[in-house]
Amino acid sequence: MLEAGKKAIARRELAVESSRKLLLQGDRLMADQDFAGAFDAYRAAFGQIPDTSATRELRLESVTKYEAALQAQARAVAEEGRLEDAIALVQQFYQEVRDSGLPPATVSPATKRLLADLQDGETFEPANSPEMVERKREVKRLFAYADGAVQTGQYDEATRHYAQILNLDPTNQAARRGMERVDKLVSEYHKAARDQTRATALAKVTAQWENPVPRFSLDGASVETAPAGPTSVGSVREKLRQIVIPEVEFAQTPLQEAVEYLSARSKELDPGAAGGRKGVDIVLGGSDPADASIPVTLRLAGAPLGTILDYVAKVARLKVRVDEVAVTMVPLSAPDQTAIVTKSYRVPPNFISAGATGAGGAAGDPFGASGAAPASGTLQKKLTAIEFLKMNGVAFGPEAGAEFIPSTSTLLVRNTQDQLELIEAMIESSFGSVAKLLRFDVKTIEISESKLDEMGFDWLLGQFNMPGSDRVFGAGGTQGNQAAGSAQNEYPFIPPGGNLPLGRNPVTAGNRSGDSAAFQDAIATAINRDVSFGSQGTGIVKAPGIFSVGGVFTDPQFQVVMRGIKQSAARDLMTNNSVVGRAGQQAILKSVREFVYPTEYDPPEIPDQVGTNTTITVLDQNNNLLGQSVSSPFAPMTPAHPTAFETRELGSLVQVEGTIGADNYTIDLTMTPEVSRFEGFVNYGSPIRQYNIDSAGQQYVEQEVQNRILMPVFKVLRNSVNVSVYSGQTVVVGGLMEAKIQADNDKTPILGDAPLVGHLFRSKVEQREMRAVIFFVTVNIIDPSGGTVQPPVATTASL
Repeated sequence: MLEAGKKAIARRELAVESSRKLLLQGDRLMADQDFAGAFDAYRAAFGQIPDTSATRELRLESVTKYEAALQAQARAVAEEGRLEDAIALVQQFYQEVRDSGLPPATVSPATKRLLADLQDGETFEPANSPEMVERKREVKRLFAYADGAVQTGQYDEATRHYAQILNLDPTNQAARRGMERVDKLVSEYHKAARDQTRATALAKVTAQWENPVPRFSLDGASVETAPAGPTSVGSVREKLRQIVIPEVEFAQTPLQEAVEYLSARSKELDPGAAGGRKGVDIVLGGSDPADASIPVTLRLAGAPLGTILDYVAKVARLKVRVDEVAVTMVPLSAPDQTAIVTKSYRVPPNFISAGATGAGGAAGDPFGASGAAPASGTLQKKLTAIEFLKMNGVAFGPEAGAEFIPSTSTLLVRNTQDQLELIEAMIESSFGSVAKLLRFDVKTIEISESKLDEMGFDWLLGQFNMPGSDRVFGAGGTQGNQAAGSAQNEYPFIPPGGNLPLGRNPVTAGNRSGDSAAFQDAIATAINRDVSFGSQGTGIVKAPGIFSVGGVFTDPQFQVVMRGIKQSAARDLMTNNSVVGRAGQQAILKSVREFVYPTEYDPPEIPDQVGTNTTITVLDQNNNLLGQSVSSPFAPMTPAHPTAFETRELGSLVQVEGTIGADNYTIDLTMTPEVSRFEGFVNYGSPIRQYNIDSAGQQYVEQEVQNRILMPVFKVLRNSVNVSVYSGQTVVVGGLMEAKIQADNDKTPILGDAPLVGHLFRSKVEQREMRAVIFFVTVNIIDPSGGTVQPPVATTASL
């Protein structure tokens, strides 16, 4: 018995020690917010502690910690959408407390409230599910990615993340707001780009005032630089055959000097230099520096460059290797070009079908004549890329292959370099046979800006006695040959009962203001003169008044008006058109509006007789005669009216015509850009008036009919350009620019020259109008499928 008791005590001590360790483990997990692990550790510790008086304090400590972990874990499980599991955890805790013999009061009120909250269906959303919680986590993660993309300027990526959020949560307003913010940022960028484009175009307008200074070199020579065109091994070999050097003589010349001489002569004698890279680059590719000093003795006349290089390589005990960019002289021990490489080529859509006509078809009629072609309608075999290339002399080894992709007109080939050279030669010849079209993309940008800056003073001075005399009087001047506006609209101080302004007599009438300071030339003066549509003109209008001072009870009376205006306006117009046409045929791209205007008028109609005069008798209330008047009837006058009309297109128009060069890359382009606009009407008619005579014998206008004969005035800006460009390049035509600047500095004689106060008798008007029309014309050579036609450009990858 004693031994059994000792063993029981030892087991209890081990259980207590294990429980203490579990409690410490639970504390660490709680600190790390791992509520599930802490819950399991505290629960295990609570279950291992024996129910003795010595362990009562430890049991209470464990159940308290177990309960705290339970509350945290139950809330976490409920928030994940597993409400039933959370309730089960709390109920399990209740059961374990009862089974342990602890009083019911051991369970804290907080745990009881938690169970009530889990069961009431309000504190925790009962419709929540694990799938919904996972969607919320994913939405939160996507929001973090989207916000980061916005901060780093990755607007497309941000929009994609916001769209993914809306796929998970279709009614998420924050995602919609985020997409709105991205769109606003993109719009702000485009506005900044527009402002920069406007500033650049206007800078080009003002730069037209600068005359370029002619440039002279010291020796009078000029250097011409030709752009490098696309090259391939086939084109380099063709140059080696075409370039013929009249005479070559080397006598113990170092190999390096001989190579440099041949390379320089090839650039001078290259017959196709206008369409691409000049000449052939020749380099030494050996690793031995002594190769550069090998003496070469050779004399040849009228030999192709390729033949000369073969002789030079033979003398120097080297061999020639041709690649896409240069000719390399390498040692005889250098490995041959037998490595398998992969290249992709852009080819015409009918590259295989056009070259396979009549080849590889079905068998002919066995009963027909010898050599007869298959009958019409016989199915023809469709060749593969390998079969077609083999039929044209290309060899394929075990690791070689070829594939044609019709959707992109791309030929993929795996073969040795020498066989790829044959394929490149086939591709170059095929581009010469495919039908070629030209696609013209024309963008027109029209930018205009106008500015008006005016400041001046307008004085009126009334009559007055000269000081010291009652017989000498003074006053302001007269309007003279300067047009005057309406007094009621131009001057604020007008005495009651009159229509003349305070002061009456002008002092500064010669200083231009408003309409009288506008741009004036012969045509502009005639345009829209006496032309009004629905309202009567008011004549010349002065600039707006800013501030006025008037002397009513002074001698003399006076009035001064400070006039000024500062205006700025900018207008932008951009159009983009595209058209496809045949080479050598003219294409027209236009963005216009149709304007219908009269060209012929019938003359006005005025009848000769309109009836008899009418006598009007006036009597008083007693029928006594007071007087009589004679009134003539109104004549039904018909003004001139249009009978014929024409239509004119106003806007931008570009006529283009392109011719493709022999290299299938250069285009001779002829362009005629034109911009036309409507300036206004010129009235060639005059009013028709019917006069009558009143009782006093005075003539007056009884009827007036407007008789307008309007003819339009158009302004046309036109240019003509002839250039040679490469396919895919853009030609910028910016010569259609104009700028008008007018500066008027007027002053009243004598008064305007007075110190200080002279500024009150001066006016200054500055007007600027600038306009720029720029055409961007991009031309591409395309095939009937719409693909770009260019010489083959290969992409190499080693296998």
